[in-house]
Amino acid sequence: MRGRALAISLVVITACTTQTAPPRETLPDVAAVVAPPRSCAFTVGPAQGVAVNSTLAGTAAEGTLRAGDIIVAIDDVATPTDERLVEFMGGTEVGQEVAIEILREGVRQTVTLVLGSGVEETSAPMIGVTITTSYEDVAPEDVPVAGGLDGRYTRLALVGGDLFALDPIAPSVVALDLDAPELPWLAAGGILYRVEGTAPDSTIVGHDGSEVALPDNVSLIGLLGSLGDRLVAALEVANEGLRVAAVDPGSGSIVWEYAPPPDLGQPLGTISDAAASELILGLVPDGSDQPTFQVLSALDGSVLAATDDLTALAGGRAFGWFDDTSILGQGADSNLVLVDTVTGEVTPVSLPVPLRPELRMWAVGDGVHVLIQDGTTLISAGLGTDVETRPLIARCEIDYIDQIGTGRL
Repeated sequence: MRGRALAISLVVITACTTQTAPPRETLPDVAAVVAPPRSCAFTVGPAQGVAVNSTLAGTAAEGTLRAGDIIVAIDDVATPTDERLVEFMGGTEVGQEVAIEILREGVRQTVTLVLGSGVEETSAPMIGVTITTSYEDVAPEDVPVAGGLDGRYTRLALVGGDLFALDPIAPSVVALDLDAPELPWLAAGGILYRVEGTAPDSTIVGHDGSEVALPDNVSLIGLLGSLGDRLVAALEVANEGLRVAAVDPGSGSIVWEYAPPPDLGQPLGTISDAAASELILGLVPDGSDQPTFQVLSALDGSVLAATDDLTALAGGRAFGWFDDTSILGQGADSNLVLVDTVTGEVTPVSLPVPLRPELRMWAVGDGVHVLIQDGTTLISAGLGTDVETRPLIARCEIDYIDQIGTGRL
């Protein structure tokens, strides 16, 4: 089923339950009065216009526009998003007549109205509508099935128990004909891997039944992340101690290993850049919940940026690689910053939505976009004011979004 990404407003009236309810007449069919709840959907493709959610009484829109109309242009100026419509209105005046091109039930037509008319003593050139950018909705069951997406920034998304590859920049989505293993898992080289059993007898197993055969002198502590077609694991090496290592899952061989300084504590996880050339390593000191970070080379595990170079992130969070050299993160003071791992420069940044503790966020890696999960919604936003903020997944049970571009399976 396909539809439009429109906002729905409901009015709920409550009554005092301690009083006897008065007699009332039969109510009309509810479905004819209140739109049914909208189901889970991916919002794909470009913005299609500005949807009218409602018209305001006494304004020029009343009787001219109606809920469900899609405004596609005003005075021949295209309005694909609500931001573009608001921008256009900033250059108009009260009393100005405009021609509004709309789609009404799929039919294109033009209506005219005078801005601000019908409103007493208004200084704002208003149309008189509440609006939302309109996108094409695709239900999960209608998403085309494919082997994956080749986009550099593609993510795997587990939605309602089903696995999808999502390109947040296009944006586009395909369903993967694959039963995802139980979380947590990581994707590397086209296979989803998870840890089964408990240390020191735990093993790494792929969704295809393959098992990663680690060297005999190594015990698996846990998986930290993926790195292209390799896995990054925390290992206990006999007579050597804790190591962070890149593992070839096909052979089980250790490509490189890194010994984190003991005072930095236990490895928490890693985040690879889009080119699989560098990775962020998070560590938590013993007895603390304040993480520190390092940047390692994906080629040999050498330290490219130590904790002293990333003090702006100490005690905070790292949301991933914003571009090839900068990490998007949040310091202990909760301020959002970009940390350049080459120059050490720290740049305060802000988002178009308030950053609350319960939100999950990922940097896409293209130097523009971030992904933000707010409950059942995944949106794409940007650090620049000219970047479109739009939904990618709406009203869905979002089980998991992977950290790096691993949508090719």
